[in-house]
Amino acid sequence: MRFFVNEATSIDFNFLALDSTIDDGEELFNPLNPNGASEILDIYNLTDEDDVARMALALDALVADGSISSQSLQLPNPIAGGGGGYSCSQLEALASAAGVAGVTAATLGCDALIGGTGASYLGLLTSNPDAGDLLPFLLIGLTDTGMIANYQGRNLSRGRWVADSDAFAALPLPWLAADYLVPLGGTRTPFTSELDYNIAVNHSMAVMSGMLDLKLTYSHKGDSNGDLFDSPLTYTPDQDYLDLYGNWTPNDGDYYVGFYIKNLEDSRNLAGSRTTSEMVGGPANLYFTQPRTAGLTFGLNF
Repeated sequence: MRFFVNEATSIDFNFLALDSTIDDGEELFNPLNPNGASEILDIYNLTDEDDVARMALALDALVADGSISSQSLQLPNPIAGGGGGYSCSQLEALASAAGVAGVTAATLGCDALIGGTGASYLGLLTSNPDAGDLLPFLLIGLTDTGMIANYQGRNLSRGRWVADSDAFAALPLPWLAADYLVPLGGTRTPFTSELDYNIAVNHSMAVMSGMLDLKLTYSHKGDSNGDLFDSPLTYTPDQDYLDLYGNWTPNDGDYYVGFYIKNLEDSRNLAGSRTTSEMVGGPANLYFTQPRTAGLTFGLNF
């Protein structure tokens, strides 16, 4: 839109307003936070004895407060679905060597059931040779909403672990936290701002046997976020800029000369940010606006 103040001066106004809010009822799994946690309380490496001891206490605490069932701390024999498993005597010897109490042998199929404690469960789990190749790549995280696993950079909750059951058959982890679907209602589509506008003041004057056209532009860019989950890492605040343009055209010539100064106030604003990977996160990549830039222009009219 253009408004004329007088013959020499005008004002331009342009804007873009939109509603990018997602409707209620839409949900999405967040691979960077599979169980909707807000705090990590501890991390366990199952190849470290001290970590295993702390995790055993944490599992017992989850059983005590009802977060998980003691049955989720029982392991069948064989642990891996397709393996031959152990005989009852082998299991009892293995459990004894690992310092595990409460191993019993059932008559049907010679299944071994661990007594439902954190120590007994982890003792047999970590001594299972079928799991040996997996343990160095596995971390267990205790969060305020339960436990999750991280295997080679992937965060896995119960549903994601089950989906990979062929690979992880030797590591049954039924006590993992359930998958959490993030409600998207009320959040905005990534990288969209809901109000952008600019106001430009144009003025023309006679100078040196020619016409000098000047334009001062104020631009506003609304805030936005780089992902669907409103992560603070990918938030871009709103920003403002001033640009100045000038152009002189002689009365009797077919050329013109001009100048420009962009980002007149030399504002160093954050232009955008995103995480390295939507699957495993990583550092945020930040993009900043250009500093103040100035230059000259020259052209011919044909």
